[in-house]
Amino acid sequence: MQQIVKYPVIDIKPDPNNPRKAFEQADLQYLGASLKWRQIEPIHLRRDGTLIDGERRWRAAQLVGLETLNGIVWDDIPSPQELAAIRLTTFFQRVDLTPFEKFQACEELLRLNNWNGKQLAGYLKIDPASVTKILAAGKVCEHVRDAFAAGTISQSDVYAISKAEGETEQKELLAAKLSGLSRDQLERKRTRAARGSDTESRLTTVKVSLHGGTLVTLRGHGLTLAGVIDHLSETLKSARRAHDSGHPVTTWIRMMNDRSHQEIPHA
Repeated sequence: MQQIVKYPVIDIKPDPNNPRKAFEQADLQYLGASLKWRQIEPIHLRRDGTLIDGERRWRAAQLVGLETLNGIVWDDIPSPQELAAIRLTTFFQRVDLTPFEKFQACEELLRLNNWNGKQLAGYLKIDPASVTKILAAGKVCEHVRDAFAAGTISQSDVYAISKAEGETEQKELLAAKLSGLSRDQLERKRTRAARGSDTESRLTTVKVSLHGGTLVTLRGHGLTLAGVIDHLSETLKSARRAHDSGHPVTTWIRMMNDRSHQEIPHA
């Protein structure tokens, strides 16, 4: 367990690899006044005084004339994964984070440590149910995630929409929410849609004749109309990308088959 020590501000050095380069003077002044009263989170440093996490607090301390900061000194140089985890964990605890920024921090912590949601909840010391809601943004389509990032919909809205199956239904729920539905109304709408999909015909083969004698065939397990729309939309996007890259249809078919084989889980 690392111990917190009083570290001289004058002996601290910034990390040249810190991605954050811009610091607002007014923001630092406000933070410095707060640090004079109480330092909630310690800074993290290497043995030579180089900052691992806390450059904003260090700059604020210099600005208001503080002589020391509470810090944790690492005897062993942390790995890049440990450094990222420290910064992300500190970032997550900030009170001014948006729900979408919390989602991004949690998603990155999962990726770095190969954790599941329960392990992440234990590390952050928060309720696993809260982590489930935070991570719901990873289960929605891009349109819903963009609305969440913009602050147009709430975390509870995202959680409700994430329970819907397929991009088409999620887009419909997003449109309903943006039209003025409350979160409870959104949840009821999703539940009704789920019940409706249970009674909808589910096919293993869908054949559609198009103009000019072209026949489109889809095969799968439990195909519904919403599923057909999603599959055809993704196929069309892939075909357009291949066309824009100058690939012939035979190359595109081979690329699609290769991707399909890669997505099949192996026993």
